[in-house]
Amino acid sequence: MLFRSARSAKGMHVVDLRYEKTADGEKISFRDMGEEKYSRLNRADLELRLSELKKKHPKKLYIKIIIPEESGLTYNEAWGFMKNILEDYDYYYQQ
Repeated sequence: MLFRSARSAKGMHVVDLRYEKTADGEKISFRDMGEEKYSRLNRADLELRLSELKKKHPKKLYIKIIIPEESGLTYNEAWGFMKNILEDYDYYYQQ
């Protein structure tokens, strides 16, 4: 039986995403590797940034998604966001 190695940030280009829901709607905070502060992005801008990073770092893009405990999201909302982002951009989920 073959096993896939564990997902690891070692040697990868790491980006951090914070995702939550506020009274104003969806809130996405983005921090690229080497940046100190998060920047707020809408979903379209996030997808654009991640697409560019995926091209720049093929098979090396590791996405760390943080869902704060008091995020205001349901389990399904949080899971759906994580699943879509990781499957589209994270190295581990690429064929």
